[in-house]
Amino acid sequence: NQEFVADHFSHDVVLDQLKSLGVLEAVRVSRSGFSKSYSHEEFIQRYHVLAPGKEPESTCPSSRCILIIGESISMMMESFSKDEGTQGIQVGTRRVFLRQNQADALDTLRSKAMIDAAMTIQRGAR
Repeated sequence: NQEFVADHFSHDVVLDQLKSLGVLEAVRVSRSGFSKSYSHEEFIQRYHVLAPGKEPESTCPSSRCILIIGESISMMMESFSKDEGTQGIQVGTRRVFLRQNQADALDTLRSKAMIDAAMTIQRGAR
């Protein structure tokens, strides 16, 4: 509160603080079923193996995220229809939001890509 009095709350000030901290947005996203979220940088670092050798035309992190998602959707077609796959992934201005099914599918694709890369390295070393 503006008066610095204990146990005295101003609803407008509290609402403004919750908006500023992003708490309301986090609750909205959570309620809409997007259980996983990553910053653009975290998403790129975690899932870059799904789009090897591909670079977006823009250096914007969200463009890189969209490129990785685009490459992954074609691989996920076995598990989901195209609409179901894309509806479970939302790219925000700062974060990528995933529903649990899509997060699991991306993690499975990531594991497979990493195993394939390890096998390629081992093959070359022998």
